[in-house]
Amino acid sequence: MVSYLIFLTFILPHVAIHELGHVLAALFVHSRIKRVGFNWTGPHIVREAASTGYKNALVAFAGPAANLYTCLVMVVNHTHLAWIPLELAVINLLPIRCSDLSNALRYLRMEKQVVAAT
Repeated sequence: MVSYLIFLTFILPHVAIHELGHVLAALFVHSRIKRVGFNWTGPHIVREAASTGYKNALVAFAGPAANLYTCLVMVVNHTHLAWIPLELAVINLLPIRCSDLSNALRYLRMEKQVVAAT
């Protein structure tokens, strides 16, 4: 029970900020949000693909960027829990399956193939 309360109090807000970063970037590149949900990898956003691989990569990097910005704000304000958003950003920037980094690299490879084909 205590670990559940710790998760709700300290970690869940940073997960929400992470997903909000993706949503705002998707809206910025005119990618329609279809739904926000959960699966075995955690929370995720289902959206229409943006018009280019670069824009899709921007959306993928926006979640970790939101966490890094939150961490920076917390460090500047001398908050001792700044490691939480930093950890979320680092985890999502690991080169593992389904991470934001792997998704961004996939989008960039697709963009490179499109450019090479023209």
